Amino acid sequence: MASPFKVFRKHQKVMLVVLGLLAMISFVVLPIFLDMLSVARVRDRVVVSTSEYGDLKESGVEMLMYKRRVVSSFLQRIAQEISMAGGNPQRILREIGRIGPPDEEVVVNTWLMAQQARRLGLVISDEAINRYLTDMTTGQGLSAEKVYQVLESLRITDRQLFECLRHELLALRLQDMFSVSLAAATPGQRWQDYKRLNLKVALELVSIPAADFAAEVAAPDEETLKAFYERYRDRPEDPTSPEPGFKIPKKVDLEYVRADYEKLVDPDSVPEADVVAYYEKNKDRYYRKEQLPEVEPESTEPPSAEPEAEPAERESTQPESEPTGQEAAEAEPPEPDPGPKDEAAERPPAGQGEAAPSGQAAPEGAPPETGTETAEKGESDAPQSREAAAAEEEPAGSPEPGDVPPGDPEAEGQPEATHGAEGGEQGGVFRLASLAGEEQADSTAQTGSQAGPADQGHEPGSRSPEGSGAAGEEPPAGSGDEPPGDQPGKPEATSAEQEMERIVGQAVGPSKAAAEELEYMPLEQVEGQIRNTLARQRAQSIRQQVVDRLRDRMDAFHQKWLQVFSEDESAKPAKPDLQALLEEVLRDGGQSASGAFSVRRTGLISALEMARLDIGQSTVSARLGLVELAFRSLAVFQPAESQDLDGNYYLCWKVAESEERVPEFDEVREKVELKWREVQARQLAKRWAQERLVRRARGTLADALAAALREAEQSGSQRDLERVQKLVVVETEPFTWNTYGTIDYLWNPRPPEVSQIRQRIDDQGTSPEDPPEAVVLPGDTFMKAVFEPKDESGQVRDIQIGDVGVAFNQPQTMVYVYRVIDMSPSPETLRKQFFVENPDRYYYVGAQRRGETYRAWQGQLRAAAGFRWERPPRRANSG
Repeated sequence: MASPFKVFRKHQKVMLVVLGLLAMISFVVLPIFLDMLSVARVRDRVVVSTSEYGDLKESGVEMLMYKRRVVSSFLQRIAQEISMAGGNPQRILREIGRIGPPDEEVVVNTWLMAQQARRLGLVISDEAINRYLTDMTTGQGLSAEKVYQVLESLRITDRQLFECLRHELLALRLQDMFSVSLAAATPGQRWQDYKRLNLKVALELVSIPAADFAAEVAAPDEETLKAFYERYRDRPEDPTSPEPGFKIPKKVDLEYVRADYEKLVDPDSVPEADVVAYYEKNKDRYYRKEQLPEVEPESTEPPSAEPEAEPAERESTQPESEPTGQEAAEAEPPEPDPGPKDEAAERPPAGQGEAAPSGQAAPEGAPPETGTETAEKGESDAPQSREAAAAEEEPAGSPEPGDVPPGDPEAEGQPEATHGAEGGEQGGVFRLASLAGEEQADSTAQTGSQAGPADQGHEPGSRSPEGSGAAGEEPPAGSGDEPPGDQPGKPEATSAEQEMERIVGQAVGPSKAAAEELEYMPLEQVEGQIRNTLARQRAQSIRQQVVDRLRDRMDAFHQKWLQVFSEDESAKPAKPDLQALLEEVLRDGGQSASGAFSVRRTGLISALEMARLDIGQSTVSARLGLVELAFRSLAVFQPAESQDLDGNYYLCWKVAESEERVPEFDEVREKVELKWREVQARQLAKRWAQERLVRRARGTLADALAAALREAEQSGSQRDLERVQKLVVVETEPFTWNTYGTIDYLWNPRPPEVSQIRQRIDDQGTSPEDPPEAVVLPGDTFMKAVFEPKDESGQVRDIQIGDVGVAFNQPQTMVYVYRVIDMSPSPETLRKQFFVENPDRYYYVGAQRRGETYRAWQGQLRAAAGFRWERPPRRANSG
């Protein structure tokens, strides 16, 4: 029998080569391939598991995040293009808010609702997506070319965009279908919502710190503390929450220069010559004495059937010489609207809409600072923020689903996602441009014959941008002004002649005879106003010069810092002394600011701590606060400017920062034990208050305190005696459960906030302009205990004068014993007012109730789908 190695020996060279290759593959290539497979399996692990819709792996979540980014980026770019074209992008910004950020928890929740929508049989067609886009962009000046340029810049096709939108619109459609049920409220719910805004109570109360009882809590064992730490280790500390937190938040160290506005304003330094020159230049505009119209005596005769013709010599109540609209706009901004008016009463009949006379001036006799201060602290004094444009401002958050009052035109105007677009497809699935072009052409054809000031975006009675009307046109007939044809003996002038008369009148000013009749306020009477105006203008100029020069030096160092790409801190340039830079700028500019500029530093503090500082209450732009910028996108040594409501200006830069982190147990053990004792002490404090005060409150709380003091003296308990002696009874101002604050609901529809509770101040007490807080952070917990007391069976009953109880504040750091001493209005009056009140005013009070209902529905969806996170969701990066 031949040996099996005979073949091998015959072809041994070839076989050795083959064996060598196999060995190389087995020991080199194969392990790498197997490692790649194992890594792929680990990397693509299950993130979310469901029993109804399958599992979501890492790759699936990443795809959902990608789709969300595509939709958000597309809508944001479209909003920018609409803004640049002069349109209004608010509708698109609201949709961005409804869709939500690219956050794992949010996108997975959207996926779950989209799956449920498909199960219910909902379908989003291409026509529905076209309708959705067209409804948001029609009439906004957006061309097809711009839309496709946005798609090309994002490197996506219209088909890819449609698939991403289809997924989002499925979830939104299901959400909208459920939100319809949230709009309704029962009569009982409406009555409770109304009382939250209108029922006022006044209390007498005693505050007891819960921390005073922490020493009475027995020391915990080590296992208890570790379990307490593990429960709250990932929560950041929130001083408004009763739940503790041990996660160390992100901290930022800011160094800044503060320009004190009031210290810069020095009226005494204004030269007398400047005051006289300002008075002479502006006396025709501001300092005329108003001529009140003569009041005719009331006639007892019945009105004639035919009106008498007006005499030709009747004088107009308008001033004979008015500054042009441009001068008026430069002198002072428009006065604020005095308040909401009845639009039905104010609106003129059809065809008789008023238009303001071109060049209409401000009211006579207005002091110079009537609009100047607003302009200085508002438009002209707005911080020139170079970083506001760089920061990615997210749109304002939308209210909870369903929080749109019935009859809201925006809610009723929302397009149905499942409605198809009119007509067939034109040129592919994306035909926004053709639809927008057709509708815009139809709109132009219908409104072409009605062009006027209102068609150019001006409100009736408002000035045109140049202050001289659309083209210097006079008000049309029927606008309320006396037409030329009604003046006897005077031929009717053409519009060209009227325009010429107006221009000539403005050029030459009042006639000599008219000027002799004008009476002006004496300079002595308005000198103080003029000095204040000039002093503010000078303060703005000084401040801006100093800030600009100082920022140039800070910018130069920032660029130098960026040029050094080294992780070695010793290689970085040394930070300049900001105080020395400020002194150099003041010295070079010859400025004498008399302490108006100061350099300050925050140290490493959290966002909550910074918000309590002066710079933390300033804003970079209308929608971006300085705290948000500092903790979100401001780079180290990048300068930023901001301004607060008092007009104080800030120029800052970030000198250091530390990221948030979860500390080890040993690092925060003392804090963990302290927080654990405080939590346990809450019930001890509440029990003590009920036993020592509530049960003895037969009359006033002062009587209850006196009885508790006698008992403590008799018992010989030094601890109770000291505790009772520190307690003080205070009375509160009347307050409601909720309030809209200083800005009325009509101006800013929004959910109301919990009212602040202030102490009642007598004539000998603190200034009533700023009374101290009687309850610190009351919250809904305190308000519910006061306004919705319970009887012995645990049922909610009506509040009554004399009710006594115990309530925590929102963070549960204080226990309050309260007694109701006053209520207004009476129950009968309150009920009568409820029947005539507009429900829209208190609709948003139910936002919390509707939000709880919506979250319960979301929980039911998860439970029905067998939804479970296999790992904690990753939060969106806000920095």
